Amino acid sequence: MVQLCFALFAVIAVLGGTRQLLVGRPGLDPVSDSVYRFMAGIYLGMGLICGYLAWQAVHHGTLVYLVAGTVFLGGLGRLVSIRSVGVPEPRRMFVTFTGAELLLPLVAAGANAAGAVAL
Repeated sequence: MVQLCFALFAVIAVLGGTRQLLVGRPGLDPVSDSVYRFMAGIYLGMGLICGYLAWQAVHHGTLVYLVAGTVFLGGLGRLVSIRSVGVPEPRRMFVTFTGAELLLPLVAAGANAAGAVAL
């Protein structure tokens, strides 16, 4: 179960991070664009770490909790954004991502604590 959660994290973060890094966000000033693409690189890197954990979670219990907590914090950030400025388009995608980022880390941490690491 832990490996499945991290495989899902990896797919979302690698695809999203790569797209955001390459495409950017139209209309940003140079400083904001630089920060946006830097954070996209962090997102992409987190996806690669999640891919590694999907493969090797059984050997990295503490890292599972740290990465799951980081993904959860990202989900909280999206929730604060939604509350502050509304749901971005496409709405369904952002609501799905937010739900997954808040729920899957709890599932992964619980499964890791219970010893259910394998798919």
